[in-house]
Amino acid sequence: MEYRFYNKPKIDNVISVITEFFEGNGFEVTIKMENPSLFVVYSRSLADKELPKIVIKVYSSEEYLSVNFLNSQKLRSNEILSSVFNLFGGGIFFLKSSKIREKIDRLEEAFWKFLESGVGLSSLS
Repeated sequence: MEYRFYNKPKIDNVISVITEFFEGNGFEVTIKMENPSLFVVYSRSLADKELPKIVIKVYSSEEYLSVNFLNSQKLRSNEILSSVFNLFGGGIFFLKSSKIREKIDRLEEAFWKFLESGVGLSSLS
């Protein structure tokens, strides 16, 4: 999911809040600056090895700052594979994928709330 912030907080502040969120939730965080207006934050859970890598892209343009919450391709491909296995009686794979998806959804919801309060953003668009 992507949100655009038109009140343009400083990109460094946003990266700091994102890092604080993930480290506070037991993730290992790596930050890569693609260019001065694009940062990519990679997060991997140290406690829950089933969770895929979470990628956050932070981009600053003249009009807005966008934050894009992505999860790895691995989860999407596992969901497709689970659906195929489910046709042949392998519902356990679908159940596992579904539980991981629920964990990510809860994490993402908490992420947006933390980001909004941490950066002082009053309106997510």
